[in-house]
Amino acid sequence: MELATLQDKIDEVVKSGLPKKYFNLMGTDNFRVWLNVYMPGEGTNGLHYHNTDETFTVIEGCGEIVHRDGSRTKVEKGSVVLLPAKYYYDIKNTGDTVMALLGNRAEGFGGPTIYLDPAMNEKMKGRKQFGDS
Repeated sequence: MELATLQDKIDEVVKSGLPKKYFNLMGTDNFRVWLNVYMPGEGTNGLHYHNTDETFTVIEGCGEIVHRDGSRTKVEKGSVVLLPAKYYYDIKNTGDTVMALLGNRAEGFGGPTIYLDPAMNEKMKGRKQFGDS
């Protein structure tokens, strides 16, 4: 059994002044649980997908999911999202407070993030989704 205290992680990012942070919370060879924390105006690094289905729950704040066709879906605290494998999306915090997402994916840590922009794939090779400089 493993245990993670989410509010402590969210508070850590807010106090640090970082624009965003990714936490690997727990996982196995076939499953992972993570927490993404974004300050206002921040988000993922552009349109991307993963090789397995993914879900996340907005546990704090609000934002948008940007789809490959440019359309947007608003999400807020309590929203639960299912993204199928190989579905391009981007996430943005559009609110004026911190946004935190608790997510999971049916793969162990280290699975690839594939960006629509080939230059971003090269830039992010061997790095976490974000948080590494």
